[in-house]
Amino acid sequence: MKRLFCSFLLILITAAPAYASIQSGQWKYYREVRSSKEGFVLISTDKDLLEKAQKELSDLRLTDDEGREIPYQAVRQESPREYSYPPLLIDVVTRDNSSSLTLDLSKTGILHNEISLDIENNEDYLRDVTVEGSNDNSSWSLIKKDKLFYVPPDFKKSKLSYTPVSFRYLRLTVDCSGKKPLRITGAGVKYVPPLNNIITKTIPVNQQPPRNDLKTKTTEIIIDLGTKGYQVDHIDLKTDSPNFYRRVEIYESDDAKEWSLLTSDRIYAYQWPGYQASSDSISVHLNTGRYLKAVINNQDSPPLDVRAEVYGEAPELLASLTAGNYKLWYGNPLAGRPRYDLDQFSGMIDKIGLENISPGPEQVNPEYKEKISPENSKHLVNATVIIAALVIGFIILKSLKSKPTQ
Repeated sequence: MKRLFCSFLLILITAAPAYASIQSGQWKYYREVRSSKEGFVLISTDKDLLEKAQKELSDLRLTDDEGREIPYQAVRQESPREYSYPPLLIDVVTRDNSSSLTLDLSKTGILHNEISLDIENNEDYLRDVTVEGSNDNSSWSLIKKDKLFYVPPDFKKSKLSYTPVSFRYLRLTVDCSGKKPLRITGAGVKYVPPLNNIITKTIPVNQQPPRNDLKTKTTEIIIDLGTKGYQVDHIDLKTDSPNFYRRVEIYESDDAKEWSLLTSDRIYAYQWPGYQASSDSISVHLNTGRYLKAVINNQDSPPLDVRAEVYGEAPELLASLTAGNYKLWYGNPLAGRPRYDLDQFSGMIDKIGLENISPGPEQVNPEYKEKISPENSKHLVNATVIIAALVIGFIILKSLKSKPTQ
């Protein structure tokens, strides 16, 4: 009996699956990558690769012509940098009908196009503001007329954007005629690259017809990107409807059944004599599943007729190469995400101006042999254990029955 029990334990222990070390024969597809010089490069991916690779590109491997693994890091397109210029606040003046302040950037020639204001006020307000520029703090040129507003608890406009200028001094005059003056306690000046300089690629999508839910008072728009893995920068929700304000949630999914929240924001458009403002863009900056869903909260207002435009791109791979031939492997459901030293410092590398390499066409690996997936392997192990238990149980039972009675 003791011998049979030990045999039973041995079978259970050795029934666990054992996987071979990773070899190129475990990858179904590859593409050739050719580098003409030494240094960091960006390797492009595309829709077909994203579709056949594992989620989050966990199965991507890069090897040289001798089969050695080369570290890489998936990165998003490098955005032009923002530049901040802390100004000095001078000539802060508050009158019955207006309040004004002058900002000094300390020198001329600094390009800027945005002012953000720190305003202490707990009540709602709407004020006209005039922005002027000067290089001598004496003669002034009009930059822009705009509005500042605040609607509790958190809807406000305290940033003023304008065409890039290089004035040293900026003067802001807030019209408070018949209203309580605003208390401005601080300001910041920036140069913010225009959105069309950051990313201009539109991802082709298939948008399902909007679905209006009368119970939840929402409009749902499901967007099919065609594959998982795109790095979505932002989503524009276009409509011709005037004067609206709606909260929007953006969700993602791999199967259009199970959804995860990505982000939330507002879209709005205001237009009346003397004032116009709008925002239809929702920032995402994330890798997403194949499907996106925009949920627009209508409350008791009529639904908007909205069409979606998605901006982003397939990820790029940062790698340090020498001149030579390489292979980019994908299509291995058993491969886990690799971890390289490059993960720790890839963000420090300036990617603007790096050579961009487009891999060759997809090729099927003739050495590929399909392996048992982890899920199927789990089922196989369970079945093996059950069968082993039944066999051992049968042997034990047979042994007990055949034992002569005393």
